[in-house]
Amino acid sequence: MSDGYDAKQKVVGRYTVDFHHNLNIFGIDKLIFKFGDLNKTTLGKGLLLKDLESQGFDLEIDSLGWIGGLRYIGHGYSDPGDYALFYGKTKNNNLGGYLFCSIDDSNYFRTYTNILGGYSSLDFHPIEIDAEAAFGLDGQFHSTLPCALLIAPKISLKAPSHSLEIRLTGRYYSQAFDAWFQQFSFHKTYHGIEEEAQDFDNWRNYLINSFPVSNHGVVSGSGDAKGVSSRVKGDQQIWDALWFYGDIEWARQYYSDRTVDSTFYRFGGEIRLSEYQRLYAGLNNKVLMSDAAYDYSKYGSYDSHNRDSFSGYNVPVFIQANPFFEMGASIAF
Repeated sequence: MSDGYDAKQKVVGRYTVDFHHNLNIFGIDKLIFKFGDLNKTTLGKGLLLKDLESQGFDLEIDSLGWIGGLRYIGHGYSDPGDYALFYGKTKNNNLGGYLFCSIDDSNYFRTYTNILGGYSSLDFHPIEIDAEAAFGLDGQFHSTLPCALLIAPKISLKAPSHSLEIRLTGRYYSQAFDAWFQQFSFHKTYHGIEEEAQDFDNWRNYLINSFPVSNHGVVSGSGDAKGVSSRVKGDQQIWDALWFYGDIEWARQYYSDRTVDSTFYRFGGEIRLSEYQRLYAGLNNKVLMSDAAYDYSKYGSYDSHNRDSFSGYNVPVFIQANPFFEMGASIAF
């Protein structure tokens, strides 16, 4: 694939080991344990984690129409940055709650951020409204409550020959909610960049932008972060294996000292050889910010702080570029 400047390719090896055991005792129907690659994790409706490529383990209990469990993710976004997620939800995921914990495992095991959240979905087919709220248990109350909110109505239309999704999203993160994370060096992994490439509007982008330029490692909050966004994406079968795809994304993020506007699009044609093999070509205008997401590995061995820290950047990860032509192939086995 191409990002408009460099051609690149990769082969990703993944493994997952699953254990399933039917219990049928004390109202517990099934016990599931997984470790290895956990694919993409979305916590709730995406207020904190959205399509995050995850590795770790997951212990899940299926009981009386509810699913509960513990998921440990070994690739987080703070230093040292692992996540533990205690969750409970209905099987259709239209109602649930969680305890989100950031884990410090560099010298000793402890949680340094704990967030309690809940979410719900209202289905008025083809319209669905997602709502989520979270409360930081470690935040300070002197300025604002350590809370975060999300509401996202969407319309989804799907058929064998086409699909269309229209989503509107409103987000709010109080200064006290983000401030606890800002006490630690904030790091981006390249897994995170891949995840954000799918959707600009997520918590990590708000958190990055809420960092003022650090002064000798001292970082303080820069006010509440809030934003609105809309996204329209879909595809249409033109003839046999030939499809048209389109994706338009707009976001406005509000901070105490600035407003960030972004508009991205991607459209073109795609040949679907099979469910796992696709060829595509089209126009795109979303690229990584070169000075904030540069591949420092080209310069040799740096320590993790110099290589991955974004705490000193007061910019979004993605920028609108002049339209460029992209082409590539997606092959999975």
